[in-house]
Amino acid sequence: MKLSITTLGCKVNVYDSESIASELINAGFEYAHEDEEADVYIVNTCAVTNESERKCRQLIRKLHSQHENALIVVTGCYSETRREDIENIEGVGIITGTTDRAMTAGLILRHFGIESDRNDDGEFTAVTSFEGRTRAVIKVQDGCKMFCKYCIIPYARNKMSSAECRDVISQVKEIINGGFREITLTGIHLASYRDSEGNKLIDLIEKIDKETDIERMRLGSLEPRLLSEEFLMRLRNVRSFCPHFHLSLQSGSSVTLKRMGRHYSAEEYSEIVTRLRRYFPESTITTDVIVGFPGESEEDFAESMDFVENIAFSHVHVFPYSPKKGTPAHDYDGQITQKEKKSRVARMSEASFRGREKALSEMTGNSYKVLFEERNNEGLWVGYSENYVLFAVRSEEDLSNKICDTKALKVCKEYIFGEI
Repeated sequence: MKLSITTLGCKVNVYDSESIASELINAGFEYAHEDEEADVYIVNTCAVTNESERKCRQLIRKLHSQHENALIVVTGCYSETRREDIENIEGVGIITGTTDRAMTAGLILRHFGIESDRNDDGEFTAVTSFEGRTRAVIKVQDGCKMFCKYCIIPYARNKMSSAECRDVISQVKEIINGGFREITLTGIHLASYRDSEGNKLIDLIEKIDKETDIERMRLGSLEPRLLSEEFLMRLRNVRSFCPHFHLSLQSGSSVTLKRMGRHYSAEEYSEIVTRLRRYFPESTITTDVIVGFPGESEEDFAESMDFVENIAFSHVHVFPYSPKKGTPAHDYDGQITQKEKKSRVARMSEASFRGREKALSEMTGNSYKVLFEERNNEGLWVGYSENYVLFAVRSEEDLSNKICDTKALKVCKEYIFGEI
């Protein structure tokens, strides 16, 4: 039996997809190659924007039209929050959301008349192999109750849970045995991690570092307020930690942040970045920014744009505000036109690129340890430095899954060109 799985959205979804796939593989399934017909096509959906939902619907319809005899399975955040949308798409055989995601593989096996011996709820299944990847992702936390005014995710994943620290450590050891040299700890609201024994995120990080031989450890998206003096002081002593921080921003205007229901001001965010760079001067910071939030004036936007450029993020994901049914901001006054949001995306992207050039230009001439992954379309070997900057080098040697000291020579549009 052959399976194919497509994941949209965040790293947590990536992990959930691997969890479903691993259970099917344990029951005898195999991944279908590109030119093979699969028996089951799984789509793990995202609901963070209207555009992501549109892409999900488009993909599901395309799969059904191209593979009429295959089983189409839809799971994830979109099918949790708007199940009726999925039910109205022709050809879908099985639908699960996030609350019943653990049932997905079992329902597929039952469809094909295969017995499943699964006994747990599968919230944190120990995935130890990641198809086609050189970096492993570990979901250690799920759920969010922050209820930012624009966000649908707390409605899709409102059950707060954390993996047991001892189980994560065992999983990391297995991942290392499988040849992986780098892991990323991820969650929906990673800062909320706390297991049944009271271990917080920094405790988990320290224990992984001390009790395993993992070479590189990264953290997923973080709430800025997590980065207290104590947290950073302890993190600085973690041998395997890679100094890259994805710090949620959403806006550089305190007025807009307050309307969004965020729990910090632009001034507080700036102070946190200053503190972070004091402990990790070699670090890079990436973020997400929403433009065109209801009520965002031109002055608010200009303030946000200046803030983003001055912080000098190494990468900014800029996207227009997307009104989500079921969230408070959907009904706010002062909705911004699509034309204006498109203009603001372009202007914010230009500002973020200027900041990126400033951040990366300071890296040239220095050497970094780069974990190389694959050759790109230009024939260059590409991989990420400890501080999560994409490097590209020329080499006749196979560099896949090798960590090499690499000198940064030139900042290009997509990467830093370097030499080993």
